[in-house]
Amino acid sequence: MPVSVVVQFTAAPESRDAFQAVMEGVKTDLPNVPGCLGVTILQHTEEPGSFTLIETWESRDNHQTHVEALVADGTWARIKSLLASAPVSGYFRQV
Repeated sequence: MPVSVVVQFTAAPESRDAFQAVMEGVKTDLPNVPGCLGVTILQHTEEPGSFTLIETWESRDNHQTHVEALVADGTWARIKSLLASAPVSGYFRQV
């Protein structure tokens, strides 16, 4: 059963443009990752440093494998360096 991952990010004010560029790359690259069924990226209209990432995966294991790869290659550390606070995330299923 597919699973959705919702992640809320707040970019550090001085890093907002760099973080938005990362999100543009995610929009292009993530759908090519094995197990990813789609991605939507939202930017808050009144707080432009706030972003919500909604990913759909074939399984939670597929997503966790992807995250492990991001950690291993240093991509996750780069993303975290652009944030004002830790991201908030959760797994969801359709009802």
